[in-house]
Amino acid sequence: MSRILSLCPLAALLVVVLSNGCANSRPQPAPEQIAPKAAEGASANAALQAPASTPPPTEAAPTLKLPSDTRPTHYALALIIAPEKDGFSGTGEIAIELDKPRQIIWMHGRNLHVTLAQAELGTGESLEGKFEQLTPDGMASLTLPRAIGPGKATLRFAWNAGWDQQLAGLYRAKEGGRQYAFTQFEAIDARRAFPGFDEPIFKTPYDVILTVPQGDVAVANSLPVEEQKVDGGMKRIRFATTLPMASYLVAWLVGPFDVVRPTCRPIRFASASCPCAASQQRAGARN
Repeated sequence: MSRILSLCPLAALLVVVLSNGCANSRPQPAPEQIAPKAAEGASANAALQAPASTPPPTEAAPTLKLPSDTRPTHYALALIIAPEKDGFSGTGEIAIELDKPRQIIWMHGRNLHVTLAQAELGTGESLEGKFEQLTPDGMASLTLPRAIGPGKATLRFAWNAGWDQQLAGLYRAKEGGRQYAFTQFEAIDARRAFPGFDEPIFKTPYDVILTVPQGDVAVANSLPVEEQKVDGGMKRIRFATTLPMASYLVAWLVGPFDVVRPTCRPIRFASASCPCAASQQRAGARN
């Protein structure tokens, strides 16, 4: 086990767990309507004859940073992680805010097979989009049939992927004939595990659900708040909402880990004969 643990950034994980472990789940606010309104004075006939969709605008992909006019505000991720399987899968919702209308939303995703990409408006309308990785380092685009914004919206995705082979993103390691899954997202490798806005400037809360084998242990940035058995010898674990954090700090561990749970009891200084109590009394007298 010592060799496996050396592969995983457990120190960084423990810092985030201690920071976020007591966070309570917070409901995501309902997104506001962001569908563009028809200009006043436009004729009803013109509105009826307008095309349902418009061709995507010509816009060059960002070369480094994402545009600042689109920001994520909350992630809700649900992944199925079974280290003995050949890969993993997930679904996710990302609440975003747009400062201006956009038909192409620039984001990140690397080596992900995205099977569903949608944008939901405040009206409840869903627009089917096309998610496409554009560069080897994971710059990606979500192209919608028409522009949305300004305002709030929710992006929805479903995807699957194989384990990363470079000890980055979501990968696995074998020890004692058993498989373990780890994450290493620093600095820009969260995009290997889920679609998103993988830049440290974006700090958002995360709601995470992991479905894992019943015999495995699952660890995330915050403490588990609910666990239930599901079909196929699996269990579903919901973790508390994290504090706002960058995507590279998101961390998950799944596998047959040994867990040591310490037993603690309060310490009372009942007698002045206790060296600690005497030291405290002397310090109080000096002050």
